[in-house]
Amino acid sequence: MKNITIRELRGNDMEQMLVLLKSRDDLGEGGAEKRQVLMEWLAFKNPYENDEATYFIADDQGKIVAHLGRMPMEFVIKGNLRRGYYFHDLYVHPEYRKKGLGLFLSMSLYNAAEKNSKSFCFCIWTNEINLNFQRKRGYHELKYPSYVKILDPYPILIKRIKGQKQVAKIASLILKQVLWILDFFIFSLSKYRSKEIKVFEINRFDENFDCLQKRLLDKIGISPFKSSNYLNWKYVDRPFPKTTIFMARKNNEICGAIVLAMKEREGLFYEGTIVDILADPSDKEILWGLFRTAIDYFRKKKVCSIKCCSADSKQTKILKKFLFFGPVLNMPLTIANVKKLEEEERGYFQHIDNWHINYGDSDGLMLVP
Repeated sequence: MKNITIRELRGNDMEQMLVLLKSRDDLGEGGAEKRQVLMEWLAFKNPYENDEATYFIADDQGKIVAHLGRMPMEFVIKGNLRRGYYFHDLYVHPEYRKKGLGLFLSMSLYNAAEKNSKSFCFCIWTNEINLNFQRKRGYHELKYPSYVKILDPYPILIKRIKGQKQVAKIASLILKQVLWILDFFIFSLSKYRSKEIKVFEINRFDENFDCLQKRLLDKIGISPFKSSNYLNWKYVDRPFPKTTIFMARKNNEICGAIVLAMKEREGLFYEGTIVDILADPSDKEILWGLFRTAIDYFRKKKVCSIKCCSADSKQTKILKKFLFFGPVLNMPLTIANVKKLEEEERGYFQHIDNWHINYGDSDGLMLVP
């Protein structure tokens, strides 16, 4: 242990980082190389980096044996911009875990990241092991919900009706039609429909979204400030891009956008994800138009289910009207460095109703090729 030092990740560490990534069984063939490319983008291309450390590593005499990501970010808090950080991507080499050093290295990395952060840090979408580490360090813990909408029930039915594929297929075809009819009436009869709202696909974000973000400052509680540079870095220009983006315009003014992604599950079924929602949470017509566009898009892509994580109760009310069920899972959101907040802010941070967080605010998409 005396030979292990905790320090910031540097550009010339990426070759050694690849060696560490190859020790991960979950990445599969070619996965370590892709992960290295994504990690390098995440670490050294962040528009909010401002020469601050983006990863902390454990260095054992030139060998990288563990890492913890720390993403510098600009946050909106009660209408004001504030520096904050997002902890993510903790990993310790299996050999060092076998030596009984997993807890020591994890705690050392968290300690370094906390001490070197000027303000609060948060973490979402983490596993139970990392959550236990954070609890040991006294992080404040909140929960935010995840919802799901079924478009094709076949993957559910085939698990319930084992060995009867034909029965599952017939039942799923009938239920698919029922679900489509329900959506048709929901779309047609909603009081939130507006002919003034036009939703169309875009390739990247421009300065219009900076104007939108400024208009949203006092409407989204605690949220990352999503400038066009940040959005393009995260969703458009990243290596191995995998998102589809739709923009909403009302009376020739950009009023929102929705970011979508889809992935294959079990080699057969596709799952859609509403990655990010950029709109005034009180504007039900805009949210309606964006969510409807997402459902239509995923249905055309033959997606079986759509998931959406949101800590904003106004968004989730609209989701439920579209027959998103849930919460199917309550995701943890933990906060470090609460003492570095202003005293009057601490209570505000410790209530989930004040957070405006979606799935895209995690690293779940950025580090997956």
